[in-house]
Amino acid sequence: MIDPAATVYIIDDDPAARDAVTALVRQMGLRAQAFASAEQFLETYDGTSPGCLITDLRMLGISGVELLERMVRAGTPLPVIIITAYPETPVTVRAMQLGAVTLLEKPCADHQLWEAIRDALERDARRRAGEARRREIRARIDQLTPRERDVLRLIVEGKANKQIAKQLGVSLRTVEAHRHNIFEKLQAHSVAELVRLVLETGLSDRDPFLPRGPTW
Repeated sequence: MIDPAATVYIIDDDPAARDAVTALVRQMGLRAQAFASAEQFLETYDGTSPGCLITDLRMLGISGVELLERMVRAGTPLPVIIITAYPETPVTVRAMQLGAVTLLEKPCADHQLWEAIRDALERDARRRAGEARRREIRARIDQLTPRERDVLRLIVEGKANKQIAKQLGVSLRTVEAHRHNIFEKLQAHSVAELVRLVLETGLSDRDPFLPRGPTW
């Protein structure tokens, strides 16, 4: 599902090409914002707004691939579509390695660009939904006490209650009480679901949410 707030950012130093792509995007019922250079785009984009980017490959100043490299280094996850009148295999490979959605050859058919834009916006929406989900789970984990986090870490490692009690030097009843609290706070109904939630966030025994060692 495409975010209704998404914007398609268009960069091309050719005014005619830039206007044509902008018009096409607006025909799709989407928001469009055009720039004459990558430098202009970088000065404007805040790095967080939903959408996707369409950029020409060869431009004065920063090229399309150079822009993609800068975005990767900056951790900007905006999906990028590259268009070019001069497709070259090494450049195409480099663009795909950097995570470009696709590289289209000018002049490209309207339906090709439409499909690429939809793909890019759907990718962006899925990524943002995933990030929101991970933030939600991390907020639940943040409700755990240090003791409960220790127990959670050992549950994720596959330890049974008796093993956890022995390793942490506490009673089985104490472990069971913390286990109950963990399931309740994380809104999990099984060990499998609990482990899936932790793995979904990318947490590990090295994560600050799951400190190693007893804290009793």
